[in-house]
Amino acid sequence: MVERDKRKPADQDPAVNAEMPADIERLADELAEVREHLGAISEVLAVIGRSASNLDRVLETVVESARKLCGADTAEVFLFYGDGYRLAHGSGMTAEYWETIAPTPALLDRG
Repeated sequence: MVERDKRKPADQDPAVNAEMPADIERLADELAEVREHLGAISEVLAVIGRSASNLDRVLETVVESARKLCGADTAEVFLFYGDGYRLAHGSGMTAEYWETIAPTPALLDRG
């Protein structure tokens, strides 16, 4: 940030005025990101409120929101079922990937 000349009002200081468009653009980008995060949180909370007993729907929404917020191509949630971790929900995956990974547990290994 540029030091402004305190003898001039801020709106008359060329150094301050030169930085204003960049500051406005940066703040607009930050605001858009915060709004996106709040929208995702709101969506997840709405699903929890509507279907708190439906874990599948909640996890599906959480995975999709996380993928979008992270800018990731895919996102996955694995849950532990007796013999290992199994793919419970995914977002952005191809049907072939899902069909390959979903039936095969990731077995626990001490190695």
